Amino acid sequence: MHSSWRSDLNGAFPEKCGSWAESDGCTRITLRQASCIRDKDISSENNIVINTVNDKQLNRVIAGCVDDLSGAKLNSPDDYSDSSQSGQTVHVTVNSLFFGFIDDLYIVQEPYDAGVSGEQRVLRLQSQLRMGKSDFEQNYNHVKTILDCIDDELTTFNNPRPCSL
Repeated sequence: MHSSWRSDLNGAFPEKCGSWAESDGCTRITLRQASCIRDKDISSENNIVINTVNDKQLNRVIAGCVDDLSGAKLNSPDDYSDSSQSGQTVHVTVNSLFFGFIDDLYIVQEPYDAGVSGEQRVLRLQSQLRMGKSDFEQNYNHVKTILDCIDDELTTFNNPRPCSL
């Protein structure tokens, strides 16, 4: 199990997928193509630039989407749905239904520097397995489900696309 890797993050968003998970056990979505892993349909179907300056509203939507994800538990920060801060790394654990494997999902929302008058936020997401070498695309599904939920709740922008810069 690779839980020590998670402890080394000190509350920061991971710089990359863990080496054991890179090929078949991690999905990572950012604006930068070089940082994306297994983006598949996400880069054409979802958006990660959100039209809002209301961080509390966005944090509540993210927390609600996590609550709707089967087997998910928001671990930190404790008061995320009531927080009005951007830039916090959200750590979620997701337990698989059949075997009880735990995946780690990280989400951060922050001001989008290239946005209009600072009115947008950009998301970065990463989900990866703790054990084994293959996740049977479960981590992709975690990220896709969260992004589909956010797309349903908030106004997102089609440009730039995830993994396009």
